[in-house]
Amino acid sequence: MDPHFSAEDFRREYLRRDRKDAWSVRKYGKDEIYKNNTPVQYLRYLDCLKKMPRQKADDRIEELLDMVGLADAAHKKMKKFSGGMLQRVGIAQAMLNDPKILILDEPTAGLDPKERVRFRNILSAFSKGRIVILSTHIVSDIESVANQVIMIRDKHLHCMDTVPEICSTLAGTVYEIEIPDRELEYFQEERLVLSARQEGGKMLVRYYSGGMDPEYGSVACSPNLEDVFLVVYQEQGDSQKEKSVFGRNTDHGGREERI
Repeated sequence: MDPHFSAEDFRREYLRRDRKDAWSVRKYGKDEIYKNNTPVQYLRYLDCLKKMPRQKADDRIEELLDMVGLADAAHKKMKKFSGGMLQRVGIAQAMLNDPKILILDEPTAGLDPKERVRFRNILSAFSKGRIVILSTHIVSDIESVANQVIMIRDKHLHCMDTVPEICSTLAGTVYEIEIPDRELEYFQEERLVLSARQEGGKMLVRYYSGGMDPEYGSVACSPNLEDVFLVVYQEQGDSQKEKSVFGRNTDHGGREERI
């Protein structure tokens, strides 16, 4: 198969083959062909696999590329695209036939902060009227786009609530304190350290008091979702036990995210 097939070539190839052979076309297109094509060519190839009417597909492709910010790059070859641009093409192809459930696996992995923010905004726009299931290890992505979180621990439901309510479970237990660098190792043995950074020649340590009185000179902090995640799973460490966090937005049919 010529790696420079046009969208019409793909359409004819799909119509010529049965479904079993069509899977091979799709697999080959994903691994070898798509980067040599433009977003429009690639999406037209996929719309024929989905058996979408041509005019409807063309209108939908134009609409989606505009929504994901790729209208200006619609006819440029994808082999020169950044990781973030390819991720946005991926979102467009997943939304071609307007699914009610959208499943994404680590969509922001490897993206710079600007692309991550752009991607989260796209997800928020697409979440209206559908469920989005997002797998990610970046807690801040959950905190910024989900309005309901489900936490799973050892295959059991740990909690299900809004982000503010879940964070409030640590109210009065998260503090920050400045300590000399040399004391950090000892401090980590006594307290659950949530984060530490150099500031003004000392270490600014954020920690969980765990029911104990805070260290003298500590300042109370508002807990965030990452604090909750670290506290809930502190006993599991780096083990292989199951730990998951789901977020769900129920405003317009819902969206769900998973860590």
